[in-house]
Amino acid sequence: MTDDNGVVTTEAFAPGGAVSFVRVRTGGNSVYRFDARTIETVFSIEAEDVIEVGGTDRYSEFPTAGRLEANLSGPPTGGAFQDVAVSCGGRRLVGGGSGIGRAIAIAFADRGAGVFIVGRREAPLRETAAERPEAIEWQMADVTVANDAKRIVEAAVERFGRLDVLVNNAADGVMRPLADTDDVTMDRLVAVNFTSPLRMAREALPHLDRTKGQVVNMGSTTANVALPGTTIYSATKAALNQATRVLAAELGPAGIRVNLIAPGPTETDAARSALDQSPPGMAEQMIAQSPFRRLGIPEDVAKAVLMVTGDDAGWITGQIINASGGFMS
Repeated sequence: MTDDNGVVTTEAFAPGGAVSFVRVRTGGNSVYRFDARTIETVFSIEAEDVIEVGGTDRYSEFPTAGRLEANLSGPPTGGAFQDVAVSCGGRRLVGGGSGIGRAIAIAFADRGAGVFIVGRREAPLRETAAERPEAIEWQMADVTVANDAKRIVEAAVERFGRLDVLVNNAADGVMRPLADTDDVTMDRLVAVNFTSPLRMAREALPHLDRTKGQVVNMGSTTANVALPGTTIYSATKAALNQATRVLAAELGPAGIRVNLIAPGPTETDAARSALDQSPPGMAEQMIAQSPFRRLGIPEDVAKAVLMVTGDDAGWITGQIINASGGFMS
């Protein structure tokens, strides 16, 4: 696990090892996440650069002096963004089993909210709920399925008695040129990124009307620029931007607020998986366009969601809010 010099070795990442992953910020202000799938060669990172160990956010689990043996090649692979969907809660509502969704769910739970999360994979949902068992409930579902959307909302309201905030965080992040995009991929991108948030909002409206609640859609900064290789993905996000504005105008008289958070490139397993299917050099191109020369982390986005759903944001609706560290702003 660690040697006499306080170095975390690759053995720690083996099945049953002490460390599930380590996220670090390097001297160049880039953020990298290492786990068992990324350990191939040795790359030394000083302990003071560590952000998170094993999902605990506690520096104490990493040596106060020493370094991590890891490498910068072979980024993590993982599921698609669809794994994170939506959530509903007693005072606040959030959603997600992994990545940004997980960070949002935990952030709301830590503020005292009841949280209902859904997704297509059981394991990340269980893991997220286990971190805040007193606050987070979960259910497997697919937000692209019409009947599932209705079932999600009904289950959340049954559990918590009301619905205050709907966070539409489901997304499919595959980016590729139009010439390389088949019909199946195109239809999936539209279904996940555009149709499902509107379907979820429609099902939630009767309950949000009673609580004067909120809808938070999750967009992308790519909606505002002509980034080669993102034809369908960026178009679905641009469409969601406009839908957010129009829905805010429709629902404002009922006291319901609707906003959209647009993350820049964010370091998650799902994002890495999407980038693996994207044109070569896409990640490097995105980092180069960030003023901070790094990818965001899920907690950066979660804080923006907390801000826009807070009581002090009651006069904010119909807005596209970038949570991107200045990426493409």
